[in-house]
Formats: sequence, structure tokens, C-alpha cells
Amino acid sequence: IDSDLMFEHLHVLAGKSAADKTYAETNAPERYAQGKAVLERLKNTVTSYRDIPGWFNYHDLYLWIAEQCSDGDVLVEVGCWKGRSVNYLASLCKAMKKKPVIYVVDTFQGEDAQVAHEGCGYFRAEFERNLKACGNDDMVHIVEGDSAESAAAFQDNSVFSLFLDAAHEYEPVVRDLKAWQPKVRRDGILCGHDFQ
Repeated sequence: IDSDLMFEHLHVLAGKSAADKTYAETNAPERYAQGKAVLERLKNTVTSYRDIPGWFNYHDLYLWIAEQCSDGDVLVEVGCWKGRSVNYLASLCKAMKKKPVIYVVDTFQGEDAQVAHEGCGYFRAEFERNLKACGNDDMVHIVEGDSAESAAAFQDNSVFSLFLDAAHEYEPVVRDLKAWQPKVRRDGILCGHDFQ
């Protein structure tokens, strides 16, 4: 190896060369705009539950529910936000070759804090896009409406698993518990989020 061999980087920004046509085209403002658009599209592409925003931290519980449920069992998630947790549950069931009937119940309007934080209003279309992108739109059924009022659509003693995560103030939680508890089977599970 010749130790006297040296390479010099003749870059435009270093003032060591003039911009040629290729440099000018690749560094044009519209190329940066194109690159930014591609980055935003990739950032917002949903392929699994992990790509969906949310506060999902009960993976072990949903794994247990998926393991315990049987074909035809009714699983209900009350308060689904944009679908992170229900897509996890549905994907687990599919991987285990199980066929429960999964319902989500939501107004798709969020709570005041969520809407302010996320800067959005009605988000059912986004939930449905996420469900389809994860391949779970054939397993998850949507009930749009007030959480406690929607309980009337289910027969007493018919739900194997009920997960409550709708409004978080005391009175709405008590209202949900009173409306939904009779719907849960004697051998079923009633659980929820944000108990604190």
C-alpha cells in the first residue's frame, strides 16, 4: 500500500467544486418535499398492533384470554381507542387457530383528554383502517355507541371476557360495571384498565 495515496472529497458545500446538474436536481427543495412525504407515509403505515397509538400494557392478560377462550366465545372490549389492544388479541387468536367472536364498543369520540392530546374528533374510520391493515376486520365486530347503553345488545350470561376501558371518572365506571356485569358468564372474566 502506498502511504502517499490521498483522496480528496470535492464537495460543493466545502467550496471545492461547483454544483453540477445531478447535484442541483437531487438537492432541489421539491426532492426534500418528496422525501419528507415518503417518510410521513412510512411513519403512518400500520402493519401490526405495534404501529397503532394507544396505552396497551396488558399483553399477558390478553394472551391468557386468547389461550382460555374457545371457538364461538364472545369477547368484548369496551373502549377501543384506535385498536391497538384489540388487534393484538385478534392476532393472537388467529395465530392459535381460535375463532372467538370479538366485539368492540366505543363512541369513537374519545374522552376530552384524549381528543385534546391527539387533536382529533371522530376516529372510527381510522380504527377501521387499522383493523383492516392488521388483517382482523373479519374477526372484530363494531358496536358504536355509549358503553353502558350498548350492553343491552348482549344477552345476560353470554360474554366470556369483558374488558372495560371507556370513560375513567367514577360515575361512568360504576355505570359501566352495573350494565355489563350481568352479561359476563359465571365462568367468564370481567377486567379493565386504569383502576387507579
